[in-house]
Amino acid sequence: MFKGHMFALESRSGALYCHLCQDFVYDPRFEELRAEKSYVISPRNKKRKLNELYPATQGDQDVAVSAAPVPCRTGPPRGFFNMGQTCFMGVVLQAILYNPVVKGFFLGGGHATSRCPHKNCISCALDETFAELCTTEKVDGYAALNILIRSWQCDQKLAGYQQQDAHEYFQFLLHQLHITNCDPDQVDSTQCRCTFHRAFYGKLQSKVTCGECQNISIAEDPILDLSLDLHARVKICTVTSRIPGTGNTNQSMNLASCLRTFTLREKLQPGAYNCTSPVCGGLAQKASKELAIKNLPPVLCIQLKRFEHINASSGKLEAKLEFPLHLDMFPYTTRGKKRRRQSEDMRGIPQIWYGLSSVVVHKGKLDSGHYVCYCRNEENWFLFDDNKVTVAREAEVLRADAYLLFYLVRSLGRFGEHKIPNAASSAQ
Repeated sequence: MFKGHMFALESRSGALYCHLCQDFVYDPRFEELRAEKSYVISPRNKKRKLNELYPATQGDQDVAVSAAPVPCRTGPPRGFFNMGQTCFMGVVLQAILYNPVVKGFFLGGGHATSRCPHKNCISCALDETFAELCTTEKVDGYAALNILIRSWQCDQKLAGYQQQDAHEYFQFLLHQLHITNCDPDQVDSTQCRCTFHRAFYGKLQSKVTCGECQNISIAEDPILDLSLDLHARVKICTVTSRIPGTGNTNQSMNLASCLRTFTLREKLQPGAYNCTSPVCGGLAQKASKELAIKNLPPVLCIQLKRFEHINASSGKLEAKLEFPLHLDMFPYTTRGKKRRRQSEDMRGIPQIWYGLSSVVVHKGKLDSGHYVCYCRNEENWFLFDDNKVTVAREAEVLRADAYLLFYLVRSLGRFGEHKIPNAASSAQ
């Protein structure tokens, strides 16, 4: 059910009328269900099939072909007013608003605002925002003042009008959505089954191998996103380009190479690992560490770490990085890496395809920059620059200097080995 939309059935025909849209709602699937039901047409309760009462005409068929799959209209894309260095909040909200899992949760009445027991609840403010942006035909900007004030009240570090980091605000917002929509006894639980945990949280596996006895230690940690170090990738590209005979003096930076670097085995610093096996008895040993994704979430956020803080100085990496519209994540999972070790032939392996949904971009310097966001709405891309919204071309999106990438799971390949029970659960 769409938030704020009240529906009525026309008693004779069974047609569905939306009071807020002030129009009859037409959806091909609903029409099929309507036609299958019988309706009372006389005092003697004689029933007939609807298609017998109202035979389909050519006009009905034309409408069915061109009808939108969404039963109720939604408003045009709208931006957020910048209320004083609040662009970091606006871009994260846009990425959330154009996420189908979150959108379906709020428009479907997932958060009971009228019965909410939480003080300064951001979910209540976001519920209000969804109702305003998705059920009106306004085209001007929207001031998300309630979300801003409640963000300040929930975290004093956000209070004021200084620039904040969009990635940190995304993590803060998801945590607030979790604690205001989960069971009270699961606030600190890693097994929480709230919509936001199932949609955004994954699991990362760390495997440490002792260089002396080959003992393997495995740890698993929940993750909200993947943070890829661009600085490390730039160093690898620079070193490789200087090696004679590599034949590549200008290695391109792309998302796939960063993910490979992230999951490569690396040697730990001396003294960083104490092996607890009976052979080593807790002594410090040389070791290697390897990361892989144990559980993939349906909504995958990737942070490209462009900001660097060393001692008292800070800087931003302006390196260009290529990222795709469609991304196969299977090679970076525990099962994908196991398959790679077993055979170099990767043909016929399962695939886990993700589609790009939003791109957050930071423009300018670290201390005086500005955030903008590209979001996909059905088949169209839009650029959100505060309250200014313009249509964007796909090529423009792919040229952007991304800081945050949001991908939505699209397909699990023909093998279906990684299952997603529903739209808001983890891919194993």
